[in-house]
Amino acid sequence: MNHSTMCRTVFSPYGPSKAALESETVIWGQNLHGTGVTVNALPPGGATLTGMIPDAFPAIAREGLLDPGVMLPPLLWQVSSAADTISGCRVTGNQWDE
Repeated sequence: MNHSTMCRTVFSPYGPSKAALESETVIWGQNLHGTGVTVNALPPGGATLTGMIPDAFPAIAREGLLDPGVMLPPLLWQVSSAADTISGCRVTGNQWDE
């Protein structure tokens, strides 16, 4: 989990929801073990330049945001046969190194 984005003021629903989803990912992975169904969490790894970022967000602060493209390589891996046996894990976009 990215602590800095999860614990921001005015983002109260975001942090607990993200923590719950990551916990459920582990549980679902265990529950579905052996069924051929895999479940993994794929967070970007930090604040990301998405539609959640307001237009008024300072340009200098935008420079520190992750590009959403960091999600593509681990996402493509996740839907490939290479990930068939990986379940209940957290695969972080900006830390991806196949």
